[in-house]
Amino acid sequence: MFNLLQYTNLPVTHLRLSLLGPFVATCDDQPLSGFESNKVRALLAFLAVEHDRPQQRIELSTLLWPDKSDAAALSNLRHAVANLRRLFGDARRDPPLLLVTPRTLQLNPDSVRSDAAEFRAYLNRAAEGGDAAIEAWQAAIDLVRGVFLEGLRVRDSAPWDEWLALQREAFGQDERETLRKLARAYEQRREYDQSLAVARRWVQNSPWDEEAHRQVMRLLALTGQRAAALAQYERCRHVLHVELHIEPEPETMALAEAIRDNAFPLMAAQTFTAVSTSHTVLASSPPFVARETELIRLEHFLEEALAGESQFAFITGEAGSGKSALAAAFARQALADHKDVVVAWGESNAFAGQGDPFLPFRDILLSLIGDANAMHPGVNMGEAYVRRLQRGVPAAISSLVQHGPELLSALALTPSLITQAEAFLPESIRKRGLLQRLHQREAADAEASAPQSQRFTQFTQVLERLAQHYPLLLILDDLQWADAGSLSLLFHLGHRLKRSRVFMLGLFRSEDVLA
Repeated sequence: MFNLLQYTNLPVTHLRLSLLGPFVATCDDQPLSGFESNKVRALLAFLAVEHDRPQQRIELSTLLWPDKSDAAALSNLRHAVANLRRLFGDARRDPPLLLVTPRTLQLNPDSVRSDAAEFRAYLNRAAEGGDAAIEAWQAAIDLVRGVFLEGLRVRDSAPWDEWLALQREAFGQDERETLRKLARAYEQRREYDQSLAVARRWVQNSPWDEEAHRQVMRLLALTGQRAAALAQYERCRHVLHVELHIEPEPETMALAEAIRDNAFPLMAAQTFTAVSTSHTVLASSPPFVARETELIRLEHFLEEALAGESQFAFITGEAGSGKSALAAAFARQALADHKDVVVAWGESNAFAGQGDPFLPFRDILLSLIGDANAMHPGVNMGEAYVRRLQRGVPAAISSLVQHGPELLSALALTPSLITQAEAFLPESIRKRGLLQRLHQREAADAEASAPQSQRFTQFTQVLERLAQHYPLLLILDDLQWADAGSLSLLFHLGHRLKRSRVFMLGLFRSEDVLA
């Protein structure tokens, strides 16, 4: 088993926290008990996850007691801190486990470890590549016992609920991606039993993910279990039909047909090694040729964005020259080659002009939060485009709520859109009626419009936070018709959005720009 201590130099650990599942804490190898409330546990968990810097007391008190006055909330925080220090026995420790100043709190990084931090460390180690990557991925997966802070309920604290939802989405996304990489790696080493065990867990974690179903189907077929492979295909079809009202992708259907016709072993031998590097667009997309040079340049920009360097590029050309088709082909290729990239498309309109401000950016935000109408641009993007948007809706809504509340007035939320967007949220969030409450707040604050600079800042913050969950490819079509506010926002993002996994691609009609 791969050992984290092989590549980290850690001192003696006194406090250990298990957060990737039900909350468990031990201190000096003994179970830690005596928490006076779940809010004390929540405070400890938050400090463990946000361990890299001291946390402001006023922010912590607002996180856990938002309905109290500042004085009352800070008083409650002091009481919670006293409870933790008693549990830790900090009065007799030098240094203590909880580092306290009049304004800040921080867990002592030299004496505290958590499975959440170890999970991230393993993934960082795996990212270095080499023979140890598989062992690091397996060690990371072995740490996950369930949903992040499963069962920990904190009353009357919407900010905590939103932070918790973001963390669950982030860890869940990393878990799914790690399962995908690990299943493929074991298969390439012909360790089919290990790969199948990982793939089954991947399906259980992500029942809507056809790639996970295909992995199980392929492994069952490779080990001579054709009937089981076809049964897996039927389970996949059932899940997609019941939950998303769609049919499987062409690739999934082709795999099932090959297994049914007993042609899979030959097909697998010919194509498996190219799966992870293929640049073929989705089968449902139209053919696109003679633009290889442009596609290669765009792929280079995307790779830079995936590495954390925000990219801005523009395609210009005469009317009918194929700008939108080129952007669509590139987007479909990005979806096929990069399993976590989310594409959102916004378009300006010649008839809207100044009367519909921020139209392309509004379309992008509406797509990200699940508006079915905004999800469908004027070009064929295929089912993968919509599926990826749908999977990202919970993180998008949480990011918008937490970092872009003033943007809500620009979205013109309607009851039908709220219902539509909430359908993609986890039940725990949906039951709180989060978007309903925000819509009511928006209506109440309609006359108090935020300054444009504040909206620009919040849009930047939303994209930065969202890009921590998944890379973004944002396409802005027909920018020659964009209003002044949209162009100003684009200029603002070009200056402020520096180190995020965002690639923004603008399309101009050259004759209108030059005019």
